[in-house]
Order: sequence, then C-alpha cells, then structure tokens
Amino acid sequence: MIPSKKRFFELDAFRGLAALAVVFYHYTTRYNYFYPTNDMFGDFEFKYGYLGVNLFFIISGFVIYLTLDKCSKLGEFAYKRIIRLYPAYIISVVLTFTIVTLFGLAGQEVSIKDAIINLTMLSGFVNVPYVDGAYWSLTIELTFYFIMALLFFWKLLNKIVIVSMLWLSIGLINLTLPELLFQNIRQYIELMGILNFCHLFIAGIMFYLLRANNHKKYYGILLLCLVYEFLLNGVLVGSIVLSFFILFYLIVLGKLQFLNHSALVFLGTISYSLYLVHQNIGYVILNIMNDWNLTHPIYIALPIVISVLLASIITFYIEKPIQAYLIKRYSVVKGEKLIKTSRKAV
Repeated sequence: MIPSKKRFFELDAFRGLAALAVVFYHYTTRYNYFYPTNDMFGDFEFKYGYLGVNLFFIISGFVIYLTLDKCSKLGEFAYKRIIRLYPAYIISVVLTFTIVTLFGLAGQEVSIKDAIINLTMLSGFVNVPYVDGAYWSLTIELTFYFIMALLFFWKLLNKIVIVSMLWLSIGLINLTLPELLFQNIRQYIELMGILNFCHLFIAGIMFYLLRANNHKKYYGILLLCLVYEFLLNGVLVGSIVLSFFILFYLIVLGKLQFLNHSALVFLGTISYSLYLVHQNIGYVILNIMNDWNLTHPIYIALPIVISVLLASIITFYIEKPIQAYLIKRYSVVKGEKLIKTSRKAV
C-alpha cells in the first residue's frame, strides 16, 4: 500500500474543468449536430470539449487504484463505488426523464421501461437507450471497475505494470490488424477490454504509482500509453491528451497547487452531478431559448447556470447526505462485526 498523502485538490479542479469543457461541447457542437435548424450561438463552438471525458478517465484510473490500495476486501470497494455513483445518478435519471417527457426533446426520448432499466446503470450493457446520451461514459467506467475488481480479487494489483503492458499490447494488436480480420471476436474484445480508452485509465494508475516511487518502468508505461493514443486518435487529439499527461505529472510533483482555488474545488465537487444533469436538460432549455430568439453566444450562460444550480442541489442536499448516512451505517455494521469476531475469539 502506498503511504497516504494529502488529498490532491488539484484533481477536483481538473474534474470541474473537464466537466465544464464537456458542457460547452454539448451546448455548442453537439447541440448543433442534433438540431442543425436551430441557429444557436452562431459560429461559437467548443468542438474538442468532449476530450474532457478523456481527462475524467485518467482521473478515474488514479482514484480507483487509490481506492483499491486502501481497501482490504472487494466488498468494501464495491460498497464505496455504489454509494459514490448511485445517489446522484438515480435522481438525475428521474429528473432528466421527467423534464424530457414533459417538454419533449426530439430524438432523445426513451420509454418508461427503458428509463427504469437506466436506473440500474447497466443499460449500456443490454443495448437499452440512455436516458441521457452523456451516460455512455458510465458504461466504460463500470467496465473498468469490473476489470480492476478482478485484478484485486486475483491479487494482481501488485503486478499492474505487467498487466498494463499486456493490456496495451492487446490493444496495439487490435489496432494494427486488418479491419475485417476476426471482426466479431475483436469487437467483443474491444468492448470487454475498453480498448479505446484503456490507455487513459492505465495512465492514471501510473501517475498514482509515481507519487511514491519515481521508477523508470512507470514512465515507460506512460510513454506506451501516449504512443497508443497517437496511433488511435491521431496527432491533434494525441497532442491534447499529451497536455493532460503533462498537467497530471505536474500535479504529482506538486507544481499546480494554485489550482486549489475554492471556485475550482467547488466545481470539482459538483462535477459528477453536473455531468449527469447537464446534457438533455440543457438541450430542452436551448430549444426554449431558440423559440424565444435568445441565440447570442452570451446566453449560453443561462443553461450553464441552471445546470450548475441543479448539480449543486443534487450534490449538497441529496448525494452528500445519503453518502454520509450510508458511510456511517457501513462503519457501524463493520464495527459490530469486529466486536462479534473478537467475542468469538475470546
């Protein structure tokens, strides 16, 4: 286990900025794609804002390895992930489905049956439409959690460098094989191994390990992750992801502490809820704004402010209280079990 260090509030800032980038992308480029007849914000675009999700995945690799490093049992990891993900998610699914149903959103509506399946967070695994298109990344996250849980169960986390090399090698082989060769098998492996994103999670893990040990092997894996990124997505996107790597390395070195600003940390705190509620609810707001001719770029602040307010309410008045109760309850049950075990031993 890596010695505990202070919380990296810079990661919260990164989460907040990544979420904001995705919001701008959805409210400009993505919205224009879905509703091209609406003339919202003129030529104002943020077409690479979707890469905020890539930054989320790097952060997730860092945080999930940190979480597992502190867990003694697999059940503890599962419980921590459940109470982290589901409270905000369930209320966001209900809220988004309700608003879209009431106001309408062409091309984005789902049935009540699909919405109920969405509540499990497993809709992406059973080909059920998402209540909100942004939820696709949760399917990737859950797959990563499952892979990491297996590694924990098989006691392979201490072999993570070897596992990472094998994982990336499978991805590189998949990239270099002719497109039609073993297509069905490769699609399955690609989905199960999240081969389009695995290098981002792996990079996050390597940055976590670099905190305690400045070993060359971690740099080697990071370099391999970058090569993978450039081969997968090209020079431009690869260069942006490279900048993420550089910023992450500076965080590990403690060089970005100026990001510990209260506004950025606040944005990071609500980032998960913001990600969950902003897209389709924002599209409903944008459609109404279009009807009212509020199309100047300055008006993009309106759906952003509303989304931030909704995310803040969900975070501080629903998510945090539920998490606090469940964590307390878990501690009580765990304590009772320890007492019973001690008595039996006596």
